[in-house]
Amino acid sequence: MKRTHGLLRQLAQLAEQTIRMQSATRARTIRALATAGPTVIVGRGGVYATSDLPGGVHVRLVAPVESRVAHMAQQMNVPKETAAAEVRRLDRDREAFHRRYWPGQALLPEIFTATFNTAAATENQMVNCILALLPAGAAGSGGDRVGDVRGQSVARR
Repeated sequence: MKRTHGLLRQLAQLAEQTIRMQSATRARTIRALATAGPTVIVGRGGVYATSDLPGGVHVRLVAPVESRVAHMAQQMNVPKETAAAEVRRLDRDREAFHRRYWPGQALLPEIFTATFNTAAATENQMVNCILALLPAGAAGSGGDRVGDVRGQSVARR
């Protein structure tokens, strides 16, 4: 019995080491992309990995649950009950990802440059606001049209 507990403890330690290595690798990859040139990073802790780099614009997109469910039902062409279950699953998965790979990092409003309620603004309005936040000389800041900005975090370098 003791041998089984020892093996389980070793497996748990190995799993924790793997998670730490994955987190470090993810952060290095995100930082490398962000420093390589104009980049859009969607979610995956981009705001944490790049918050100390100059020139980044970190955007959080939010919406009331009812709006998210209606949008999901339309996108998936399913009943609202099915869409609601999917929205709940996605929220659980995002929270689990955050806790696992960014433990101790609070998802505070002040770590984002801007937060948009997607139920209250059109995509074009949000894109125009984001373009206005880009550093002078950044790709797209001179009035170039940027399309299809989606996700939780946008960092453009």
